[in-house]
Amino acid sequence: MENQLTWYPWAKMNPGDSFLAPVRPWETNDQARARVASCAISYARRRNQGYLVSTRNQRTHGEEGIRVWRTK
Repeated sequence: MENQLTWYPWAKMNPGDSFLAPVRPWETNDQARARVASCAISYARRRNQGYLVSTRNQRTHGEEGIRVWRTK
């Protein structure tokens, strides 16, 4: 299984950028939000940089997921 840090585009994101993270069939929206936030915190700690994200449940063009914005 791949590391979750490679699943998300943290290294390419600038403040204001966003992406849609899918909710896995076995998890709730709250669990998906916690997964993404945990991964962002881990990424920031490994690189010693401030990295904040904001999340929101979203349905876009028939796709449902967690919209993730980099805020800092």
